[in-house]
Amino acid sequence: FSFWMELGFSKNILREGQGTTSPLKGCSATIHYLGQLEDGTTFDDTLKLGRPFKFNVGRAEVIVGLDNLVTTMKKGEKCSVVFPPSLAYGESGLPPFIPSQATLKFEVELVDFSNDIDLGSDLIKTLLSNGPEWERPSYESKCTVHLKCYSSSESYINTFELQRPAVVTIGVDVLFSSGIEKCLKTMSKGERAILSVKQGSSYAPIGDTVAMKLIGSEESPEEFVNVTIPSTDLYFEIQLLDFVKERAGWELNGYEEKYSQALQRKNDGNQFFTRLNYEAAIKYVALGVNTENKQSQAKKHMNPLSQTLTFQKIQE
Repeated sequence: FSFWMELGFSKNILREGQGTTSPLKGCSATIHYLGQLEDGTTFDDTLKLGRPFKFNVGRAEVIVGLDNLVTTMKKGEKCSVVFPPSLAYGESGLPPFIPSQATLKFEVELVDFSNDIDLGSDLIKTLLSNGPEWERPSYESKCTVHLKCYSSSESYINTFELQRPAVVTIGVDVLFSSGIEKCLKTMSKGERAILSVKQGSSYAPIGDTVAMKLIGSEESPEEFVNVTIPSTDLYFEIQLLDFVKERAGWELNGYEEKYSQALQRKNDGNQFFTRLNYEAAIKYVALGVNTENKQSQAKKHMNPLSQTLTFQKIQE
């Protein structure tokens, strides 16, 4: 059957696919395809070449039409489609094979795909849904996340679920697994994913109890909570709700902004200290020093006893 896609092309399904999931942007997909001009001239045929074509979806490795098409397909599905020039090679074409402003016909089979992304060191990110944007957080970005943790991939036995969104500052907060930070740096706003962390890997949980900062609301004020994590294989369900890239010191306007940022970091550092999260505490205070005017460094520092105890605990 044939139907018009809101993505801007007409798709005719020749063979139904299997399952209920489709490739998401960021995953890898393997396809066979036959590409032709409107007059039937073939310019590419993977079956004739004897090997399928593999690419990363949403990474501009193929024409826009193919990128969008595979996100509508199921594994094993075969379809024919017509792409207007705007979803193909446009005005530039692809000389000498494809002329300018050419409408292209494709027959495409989705051979296989995987929404699992290997982040290295036994760290696997499984995409659940894409976000609407492509910008990603970076070092010192403040991320607002929903976070759940499971200790079984089969039954997803719930270990914990934060009742409110948490705030995670990349490169600063010391979490159960540094893999969460690595995963967040690959996510876009609104994206959901499962992060698998194998016990014994370099990204395995660093401790049994970690403090996390929950955002405030009209009903509940901002607060820090302790979260306990078991020592086993873990599966984190992460949704990146929003993020703000922290401005560097040279981007701040004057003393007041610098002092305000440093004071907030100092207060967060002291909160992490009281929750026994010593590494996060010292990172926050160090960031405060880096952005503060020398005239107010005394106001900004963790009190000397706390600072001494923090370094002592880290060494232990």
